[in-house]
Amino acid sequence: MPSVRWFANLPFFLRSGSAAFMEGPKKDTRPIKDKHWQAEKSSELIEFLIAANYNHHISPKILQNPTRKDFECIFQVRDTAMQTPPTPHPM
Repeated sequence: MPSVRWFANLPFFLRSGSAAFMEGPKKDTRPIKDKHWQAEKSSELIEFLIAANYNHHISPKILQNPTRKDFECIFQVRDTAMQTPPTPHPM
């Protein structure tokens, strides 16, 4: 009969996530239909794109109904930012 503590021999990253995996998917609690929340997240995205030197026109109106090209360019900037290690701040 296997030990009750069979999971103790698993790597940490498997042990820590195993309980969450057994519980199933978590419900998304973001208020995505709330106009105020949408405007706030839209502003945050625009700020991020400006800081990342996004070289295309961007506005809340564009984000409400982006073209395929807009979406691809935004995603490319986001993807590049996630792959680039942060630069240390000068002291």
